[in-house]
Amino acid sequence: MTVAAMTTQEWRERVQGTGDYNLVNQLSRDAGYDPMALRSSRRHQEYVEGRRIVAKALRALGWSYPRIGRGLGNRNHVTIMNLCGVLRRSAKRLTPSTPVMPAEEET
Repeated sequence: MTVAAMTTQEWRERVQGTGDYNLVNQLSRDAGYDPMALRSSRRHQEYVEGRRIVAKALRALGWSYPRIGRGLGNRNHVTIMNLCGVLRRSAKRLTPSTPVMPAEEET
């Protein structure tokens, strides 16, 4: 069964009594990723997507963002929040309606 197909309750039953390190390893393997690759500093899209899947699964199990960060290679909790989609960026760019510095008038 894949990570996406399991409910939160199924995860809780499956990982009950598992240590943090082993749980991250198990979730990584279940998602089809090498646990050490997800803990590495690599920023290839496939590793980022694997981290996102594991981070969301751990968050659904009630883990805090700092705890997830420690489990995924000592990453900052804000990085994990970004992976989980908590931080949303506005697609709208701000454009000033007036110039920052007014043009000098020539006399």
